[in-house]
Amino acid sequence: AVLRKDPKGVVAVVEERHPGWAKKVLQRMKSESGATDSEISRIRFLPRASWASFLGYLAVADVIMDTYPFGGDTSSREALFVGTPLVTLPAAQLAGRYSQAFLKLVGADELIATDKSDFVNKVVRLGTDSEYRMHMSRIIKTNRGRLFDDQTTVDAWERFFVD
Repeated sequence: AVLRKDPKGVVAVVEERHPGWAKKVLQRMKSESGATDSEISRIRFLPRASWASFLGYLAVADVIMDTYPFGGDTSSREALFVGTPLVTLPAAQLAGRYSQAFLKLVGADELIATDKSDFVNKVVRLGTDSEYRMHMSRIIKTNRGRLFDDQTTVDAWERFFVD
């Protein structure tokens, strides 16, 4: 739906270790979503990379789409670390709600979608509206210390073991 709504958009996915995985993903996307050949041609698979290179992938992206229903945990934090806006659709399970918590911590609640249509609209807006994207990136960069530099949990564990 994102590629249908944004005819210039490109989706990049890091390759999996398993041979043939990318081909299966593309076949499934085409059969399950009804994606056209034109839309499928705008899905690119990036080679697996070192952690530093992966952060580079995240940093040059316009927007990161959280996976559903099992959202990103580490990769979501990494996207926010480099300041790239992340859109999430929280799931019922805990594993699908980490990104929601991270976005709330950095003050980017408006990137939390309420349904699939809202998710698509938020992703497309970030991908096509550079001023909005820069605005959200500034919010994330300004507030990411709340996520990465919060000493509260460390202090609580220290009190637990010392007291």
